[in-house]
Amino acid sequence: MKPGLGAIFSPFNGGNGNVGSVYTFLNTSPFFDLTRKLADGTYPVYPTADFLSVNAGNPFYQATYTDAINNKIDVVQNFNANYKVKTKLSNWMRNMVSTTRNETARWTYFNQYQNTSSEYYQSWASNYAPDNKGEIDNYQYNNTFQNFLGTAYIRTDFQDDFHLKVPIQTSTQISFDYRKNKSTQYDTYGLGLSTAPPYNIAATSSQAVANDIVTPFITYGYLINQKVDFGDYGGVTAGFRSDWSSAFGGGSTPFTFPHFDGHIAPLSFFKNSPISNTLSYFKLRAAYGEAGIQPTAFDRYPVLSQQNLGPGLVYTVPTTTKNANLQVEVSKELEIGTDFTIGGNSNRAWLNSISGAFTYWKRTSENVIYTVSVPPSLGSTGQLTNAINMSSNGVQFSLTIPVYKSPGLKWDFTTNFGHQIF
Repeated sequence: MKPGLGAIFSPFNGGNGNVGSVYTFLNTSPFFDLTRKLADGTYPVYPTADFLSVNAGNPFYQATYTDAINNKIDVVQNFNANYKVKTKLSNWMRNMVSTTRNETARWTYFNQYQNTSSEYYQSWASNYAPDNKGEIDNYQYNNTFQNFLGTAYIRTDFQDDFHLKVPIQTSTQISFDYRKNKSTQYDTYGLGLSTAPPYNIAATSSQAVANDIVTPFITYGYLINQKVDFGDYGGVTAGFRSDWSSAFGGGSTPFTFPHFDGHIAPLSFFKNSPISNTLSYFKLRAAYGEAGIQPTAFDRYPVLSQQNLGPGLVYTVPTTTKNANLQVEVSKELEIGTDFTIGGNSNRAWLNSISGAFTYWKRTSENVIYTVSVPPSLGSTGQLTNAINMSSNGVQFSLTIPVYKSPGLKWDFTTNFGHQIF
């Protein structure tokens, strides 16, 4: 049993870190001096006329009129337990993980009304402000994730456990996986700051709530996996995973995804034959598996957006509407291949062996969730739906040759080839 607890505190003070500042900087012509100031000693919004450098901007202007404080606290709890019912036959493992992130941020955009460049271009640093009088934005994020994973293994060896003269070993895995995530976001802002401190929400002329969002999500399921090995001759593994999700409601049926893989080593049946002296290793293998990607928490719940209109509250149809008929995205993959080694039974220095591997693969993605255009009469411009099926296939081949080997020198040659079609 291994419990664990950890915490990480990540403070940040400085500019707001807006990536737009980097974008505008990279779009500024290199022959302009970004440090050149206006006559009053302030930086301009643009380092030059905007028609000479489209999408240009001055990062020094952003740095002058913005400030930010961002604090993050991450708490990670972990608990592991391992219990052996009987040596070699049964093993029970349990793992519980809980992580919590609490993040608070305050972005301050100072009053830019006295900047002549801002007045001339009618451009300013802000998120919500309709003018250059400044603003303060407060962001609060909290995310809690809990995961319980319980796994039982049952292993058998027909020779050791049942005293049978067959080289069969089995392994049975039964797992239960439960995941719960809850995230909250509460964002407020105040508009209109004076040119003199204090710079706080109480000093702004108006205040509003930008976002107040709570997103819960639960998914759980079980995995059954059966593996059988037949000595050196080959082996097979087959199983499936079934999952439930809160995105589909309590009355939904589980989504089941099977998988299979197997291999066979034909040379194991002819260990003493002359062919094994030339072809020292040869294996055929195949595998197939499916996996699912669920919609996000509320993608299947059509809702109305709410916003303020003057002193009242109004409801509107969102630009992208949700879809109650959304299904899980399903990914499927098939692989067939072989591994081989020619030679390798001698100690000669030059070209002792040649090893290679060949694989053919095919992947498909069905019911991919995508926003498609809808008629304007529906009141929105797009809707989430299972709109796309995609597929790809290809081959991979590798060859490894130990060209030369001596006590003082080793020379290997490896080549890889791949070809794929989407």
